[in-house]
Amino acid sequence: MNNIPINKLDKTFGRVDVHEYIGKIIQEQSTNPSPLGSITYKGISFTNKIKIADIGCGYGRCINNFSAIVPNDSNYIGIDPLESNRTTFLNNTKIANFNGKYLCGNADRIAEFPDNYFDLILCNYSLYFFIDSLPTIIKKLKSDGFFITITHSNNSLDELLDDLQIVLKIDHKPTWHELGSEQVLDNFNAENGYDLLQPYFKDIEKIDYHNSLEFYNDDFDKLFDLLEFKKTSLIHHNDYAAFIKTKEFDKRLRNAIFARIKIKGKYVLNKDDAIFRCRKSK
Repeated sequence: MNNIPINKLDKTFGRVDVHEYIGKIIQEQSTNPSPLGSITYKGISFTNKIKIADIGCGYGRCINNFSAIVPNDSNYIGIDPLESNRTTFLNNTKIANFNGKYLCGNADRIAEFPDNYFDLILCNYSLYFFIDSLPTIIKKLKSDGFFITITHSNNSLDELLDDLQIVLKIDHKPTWHELGSEQVLDNFNAENGYDLLQPYFKDIEKIDYHNSLEFYNDDFDKLFDLLEFKKTSLIHHNDYAAFIKTKEFDKRLRNAIFARIKIKGKYVLNKDDAIFRCRKSK
């Protein structure tokens, strides 16, 4: 999040209630029955109090995953560029019985801490925003600590591009880049993540989390709430931006999606992710 304007981030990640609502939609429509959190931290536990850094922490949606594996009174430090996430994040650390601290700023604020300081560093759905800060981040991890990051597949929401091709009357299947998407996912994704992490860790466990979101007729409104949320974060200034903001665009997209549901009985979106659990030494 080092190079994206704060106002652009705030439209998507700074609205805690909306962010929580969208997270609930994704959870409800997921076809993978295993919660991502239960897989991400399976087999990891700490006996003594630890220090955690959660970079790109948002409102603290990861915190509830740690109540069973991290001792009470551990230090949970969140780093995030949006001041609007502070109150909810600190409330969540308090509920989990952690000593919470919120640093508003970009990922480089981790440089304020000594080297070999943290037992656990998290970058969940955020490392692609500040991949250039990775060398600094790794220095702050203890030699026996865990670095955990979750990211999307490059194929995420790929099916939506077929309908955007129809709606925007493009003669070929477009790419997100062509539609003006911020290409942060190119920086770190399920496909290139292992190679990018390998210079820093001797032990890297990659866990592929295969998932899709399925929407039926009764889920139509939830689907469009999700797409409106994604539209804010994905599509920006480009040749199609003006039209994408119009009611006519929404109408055409609804019609295209409804036609697909009518034919196939449901609307499916790729939601594959990857979990990387890393250590400096084996």
